[in-house]
Amino acid sequence: MKVFFSIFILLFLSSTIYSATPLAESPTSTIEYASPKAAYEALSKKQDVTFRKEENGWVVAYDKSASTIWSFPPATDPSFPAVIKRTILETAEGISIKMDVKCGASKEACDQLVRNFSDLNEKIKQDIKQKSESKNNL
Repeated sequence: MKVFFSIFILLFLSSTIYSATPLAESPTSTIEYASPKAAYEALSKKQDVTFRKEENGWVVAYDKSASTIWSFPPATDPSFPAVIKRTILETAEGISIKMDVKCGASKEACDQLVRNFSDLNEKIKQDIKQKSESKNNL
């Protein structure tokens, strides 16, 4: 029981430190729209982009021709207004995900948004890698 409690405290402290450290901001972005609203409106007009509203209120737009996924949080999310652009790239080393974010919320909320999506990107890359490896083993 002591070991479990110690591990829990260690995980809690490390996640608190991790989430409290401000992230550096990139001076450049590949998001070509002035705001999340402008991105949503422009993407809505593109014929090859499909939209889906998730159960949690997020709206996800898939631009197949650009291998890009756009994500928009609901107004109730602390990171609102924001847009996350993730482009799937195939390289000699495998799959990578290029991510850019425009976030109009507080620095803390925007940093947490970036952390959450970075974690999600890693999970996606691991899933793709595992599927590729199991496919190659057949």
